[in-house]
Amino acid sequence: MAKYKLQELTDMRNEGKRRVYPKIVTNRTLSRKEFIKRMQSYHRGISESTTEAVLLDVADMLVEMLSMGYNVNLEGIGTFSLSLGFEDDKPTEMQSEDDKMTYRKVGVKDINFKASPEFIKEVKRETDRDLEREGDSQAALFQGRTHRPCPGGDRNQWSHYPL
Repeated sequence: MAKYKLQELTDMRNEGKRRVYPKIVTNRTLSRKEFIKRMQSYHRGISESTTEAVLLDVADMLVEMLSMGYNVNLEGIGTFSLSLGFEDDKPTEMQSEDDKMTYRKVGVKDINFKASPEFIKEVKRETDRDLEREGDSQAALFQGRTHRPCPGGDRNQWSHYPL
């Protein structure tokens, strides 16, 4: 079950406003080995070594394709792409109209991942079903509340709304 906490934003403008946003409470990060073991409950017919080999091959192929300038879209999961940046401290402003900035060193800054709408929808459906606030026990969660279908959601999807 996923949990969240309400995190207060720093009042950068000194407006005296206290704003909060929900933030996921991460249980912990699963290692590749732990992830593979959990996958076994889905596909028991595939050995752990085969599953691990496929995951390593996917990572190797992502390295190869991204380094060749491709974006990689794994339908149902999302798209991987490269982010570039300057790797030197030289000025970012062009010095003249015909300055091509060829003297700048450019390199990979990060790898972007954009989740597919289907993936987001599936994660949302699974997470929202049992999402609870950190520190809330089941008794406190249901005290003064009732189960009702989520407005605009799947009629089999339930959430907790104040009466």
